Amino acid sequence: MVLLLKPAFTQNGLDPVVDLYEYTNTITNVANLECADNATEGSDVIVSLDSITPGNAACSSCFQVYPGCGTGAGSNNFCVQFLPRGTFDYDKVREYRLRFSCRDVTGDVADDDYTIYIRIVPNTPPFFNNQGAVSTTLTNTENIKAGGSVYQASCSDPNSDTLQYTLTTDPITSNLFEIDGKFV
Repeated sequence: MVLLLKPAFTQNGLDPVVDLYEYTNTITNVANLECADNATEGSDVIVSLDSITPGNAACSSCFQVYPGCGTGAGSNNFCVQFLPRGTFDYDKVREYRLRFSCRDVTGDVADDDYTIYIRIVPNTPPFFNNQGAVSTTLTNTENIKAGGSVYQASCSDPNSDTLQYTLTTDPITSNLFEIDGKFV
């Protein structure tokens, strides 16, 4: 009896579900994959991205697999990256399924493929850290110097998006107040 050893994915503890924010616009490493050739110790293997489902979505070409990266960066290590070639739209596609295969240099293919699920996380609005937007009425204005601070606002964004502040005054024609944009 001849026992043929095929290559195999050697993932231990890799979470096959990865969250990506809807407006991700930078190259992002989503997973590291390892595949070993069980027939020949140290032999090179190839990991391929075989399918992305849904295949007709705006971001069906946004994922790529690259060799020689990840932990232990050797010939059996591969990284899966998101490349911003399209945009996610949470309302249209909430999850992508990426299916990978592993084969050795002789063409033997692993019996099991590996699947990663990319969940799209919708953009979340920013919020005021100090109780929300407020209306401030100034009294005793003779003690306020020109250029002095009358209110300090602080906001956070769960998606780490860049924030812009605007100021509305009443009456609307007043130009006595401005946002100085200084960070404390």
